[in-house]
Amino acid sequence: MIKRQNNTSAIKIFQVLDVLFLNFATGFTQTEIKEKTGLETTAVHRYVNTLIDVGYAEEIQGTKRYRPSHRFAQKSVQVMRSLDELSRSTTESLDRLTRG
Repeated sequence: MIKRQNNTSAIKIFQVLDVLFLNFATGFTQTEIKEKTGLETTAVHRYVNTLIDVGYAEEIQGTKRYRPSHRFAQKSVQVMRSLDELSRSTTESLDRLTRG
């Protein structure tokens, strides 16, 4: 059996994101994220900053609290549009097959 290799930094970033999604309205401080993930303070700081830099997290103006950014909503809309297009295409194909 082949053992898969994982990127532990990526896993930790997703742990931070999982916490951020728990409370979008008021977000979390880095200390709260540390407590919920068990990650070191410097790691939390680095991962939060990385998420901010790539547009997936944001600081709530002037609060030192962080939450997922609006980019997730944009991506969700893209997924929904893609699924809608697939559904429409499938329906059209089935209609053509059943008419013939």
